[in-house]
Amino acid sequence: MGEKSLLFLSVIISCAHPATRNIFVECVYTTYVSRNEPFAESSTSFGINISDNENITSTVSQMTISDISTGHPLTQTPSSDLKRIADDLRKIVFYVEPIVCVAGLILNVMGLIVFVSQHKHDNATNFIKCFLISNICLLVLQFFFFLSYRIKYIYKDSTATDIMKWVLLFSGVFLLYAVRAVTYAMYAVMSVNSFVAIAFPFYMNRFILSQHPKRTTFIIVLINLIVFSFNMFRFQYKAVTNLYTGKVSFIVQYTELASQNMNIFNVYGFVGILVTYLIPIPTTIVFFILTLISLKRSSTSKAVSSNDKLKEVKLNFTRRLTKIFLTVSFVQIVVGFPYMVFLIFAKVDNEFKIGGSKIYVGTILSLIFGTLDNVKHGAFPVLFFAMSSSFRESFCEMYFCKKSVNDRNIQISETSLTFGQ
Repeated sequence: MGEKSLLFLSVIISCAHPATRNIFVECVYTTYVSRNEPFAESSTSFGINISDNENITSTVSQMTISDISTGHPLTQTPSSDLKRIADDLRKIVFYVEPIVCVAGLILNVMGLIVFVSQHKHDNATNFIKCFLISNICLLVLQFFFFLSYRIKYIYKDSTATDIMKWVLLFSGVFLLYAVRAVTYAMYAVMSVNSFVAIAFPFYMNRFILSQHPKRTTFIIVLINLIVFSFNMFRFQYKAVTNLYTGKVSFIVQYTELASQNMNIFNVYGFVGILVTYLIPIPTTIVFFILTLISLKRSSTSKAVSSNDKLKEVKLNFTRRLTKIFLTVSFVQIVVGFPYMVFLIFAKVDNEFKIGGSKIYVGTILSLIFGTLDNVKHGAFPVLFFAMSSSFRESFCEMYFCKKSVNDRNIQISETSLTFGQ
């Protein structure tokens, strides 16, 4: 790959998920540093700003011992411990993530096959089909990232594998972000519609979002992609060499354009993370909470017959699963949001240099966050297929507002929350 291609890819990948960034810089290191090819100075205002070897050495020589203590055998600092924890966690995730992806793929593919076979000509179930397909795409792309990360350890000098790595990364960043945006948009639309159906059933037939759920989903996805595309002008990566180990590492810095307009880009960064993460993930929590509410309401009647008892057992099982998903999403917020908020106002100070504690804390949080996200998307079919058929039908009808279209919205709060046979 040429230098221009590298810079072009860096524009796209510099604003991707933290796990994607780690993979990308590893591939850059393999392609250029391991072959002893010097980095060229980049004059662009975005992407990766890579200095030549002289500038790298001079940059590191100005750092204090504490800044690069992770490479010094006689120096132990809190950042050294954090680096060790981050490295150990990265190794664990490295082996756990493919297992999670494969298991999730099996569940989603089997669920999709069963669901399509049962609802071949039912247009009201297209939402669930798209939802399962989006989960499958997410896990497939995540597994591709794992493969591209692994390739560099197996084939280091193959031009074909280099091309394969870049193709996987290039296509994966766009597709992974787009599919994730679609999935979260579906969560958002369903959560809002569910809330309106529960709290204001009389308003369901006049609610704008309910009248055009597909259009609303598309608009949410479009906003996410616009925010994603402009975020590339905010951050860049810079390669520096550790004097003690000789290894090249990467630090995050503001771009030249962002440095000149710090306040504007801080506000934009806040809006960007708000739109892409801080709103969608709590929306999934709202979705699971509303599911628990509907389960609670459906269990008010006492079980009398054997069928009612079976329904009660299934309902309790689904309630437990929903609580598990709710807990996973809540842990995602506790773990991931501090790191994301930190990225909004991150500045290049002594703690943000190579070996700084903030980077390792961010790495730990992002690894946990990404793994939980894969677990949630992979295991979702278990929750969905634990629901009864009538609940799934109400679920689909609420998304597509079939009851309001058929002028049956008077009983929507009652029918959309009913579990049955």
